[in-house]
Amino acid sequence: MIPLFVEQLHRDSRTMPRVFQQIDYSNGGDGIVAREAVRNIGDLRGKTIVLAQNSPSHYFLLNSLIDAGLQPGDVELKFTQDAFQAAAAFNADKSIAAAVSWSPDIYNLSKVRGNRLLVSTQTANKLIADVWFARADFAKDHPDIIEGLVRGIFDAMEALKGQSAKQEAAQLMATGYSIPATDALSMLGDAHSTNWAENREFFVNANNPANFERTWNTAYFCTGASAWCRIRCRSTRSWTSRSSRNSVASPATRTSATSIRCSSCRRPRPAYRPRTMKSSPKRS
Repeated sequence: MIPLFVEQLHRDSRTMPRVFQQIDYSNGGDGIVAREAVRNIGDLRGKTIVLAQNSPSHYFLLNSLIDAGLQPGDVELKFTQDAFQAAAAFNADKSIAAAVSWSPDIYNLSKVRGNRLLVSTQTANKLIADVWFARADFAKDHPDIIEGLVRGIFDAMEALKGQSAKQEAAQLMATGYSIPATDALSMLGDAHSTNWAENREFFVNANNPANFERTWNTAYFCTGASAWCRIRCRSTRSWTSRSSRNSVASPATRTSATSIRCSSCRRPRPAYRPRTMKSSPKRS
């Protein structure tokens, strides 16, 4: 969710994010659960959706709405502090039509009679990318630490291919999040760890429809832009583009930052974008 706070960070060149590694893609860990009468995202028009504000859930929902031809103003958003509370609120209040939450809650809720899993990142599996970043000044002054982190994460990815290591990690997660170890173990499969070759595709391949720049533009369009304009013109309206809605909704044909304007104040969306590191250490 870097787009949410990059506006503040760009004011000082020392604090601008330097993204140096992609950790994973959400691969079933995020999803939208709805009542049985809601058959698709379009059916959410005019209905209440509960979710954690300024979170991957928020981004996932906004992207899903735009892809379905809806705007954020077409639904009623009810915010909670985290995704776990969103799931609990949906379970307790039948007037809420849908919830955006995480595994295992989305799967447990979808098993309840009268509910359905509307969509998850098991199908939208290259939408939410988790990355490491550092302050620009730290990345410049401590490249050895950055390299060590990258190598360490890649080594951990290899280690977690073993079942005993997965069980050990699941126990640590269970203790930290106060959830059953079996649930924690199943959650390890809800994200796809991205190796060195996949990192290269993400950061370097300009033809990759889910590369860093396109993922950033999608996230910034859905979250950062609207937050920026709410501060300046107090608009709760949508962002529009000079091109067609379909091109705005498709990550592969995302419009440039300068073509997107607030439909209320008509200010162009700013195009601040964190830089990536020039290179990452190769695997030996």
